[in-house]
Amino acid sequence: MKIGKIIAILCIAALFGCRIYRNRDFPEELLGLWETSAPRYVNCSFQFKDKIVMFQNRLSHIDTYHIADIEKSIDDEKALYDIYYKDENGREYRLALYYLKGPYGGVIRFKHQEKIAWLKREVQKEE
Repeated sequence: MKIGKIIAILCIAALFGCRIYRNRDFPEELLGLWETSAPRYVNCSFQFKDKIVMFQNRLSHIDTYHIADIEKSIDDEKALYDIYYKDENGREYRLALYYLKGPYGGVIRFKHQEKIAWLKREVQKEE
C-alpha cells in the first residue's frame, strides 16, 4: 500500500511540475514592443516583457497586466498563442494571436483582426 501511495504522489508531482515548467518562460519570439501602421492604431502599441504585457493607447496611457498563463498550439499551420493575463483586481482576460516568423522579428496578427500586421520595433536596452 505504501508503494502505491508513493507512486501516486510522484505522478501528481510530475504532472504538476510539467504544468509549471511549461509556463515558466515566456516565448522569446513574442518579447518586445509591437506596432502597426494601420490608421486605426496610430500611436498604439503593446509590449511583452517576460510575464508582463503593456498596452499603450493614442493618449500615451499605458495599462500593465500580469500574464497568468500562455498556451501555444498550431492553427492552420500558424503558431497560435492564447495569452491569459490579469488586471489588478484579478479579472482574467484572453489575448489570442498568431505569430508568423519573418524578417525583423516576425509578425503578430490578432486572431480577431488577422488583416492587421503588428511588427516588432527595436527597443533600446536599459543599462
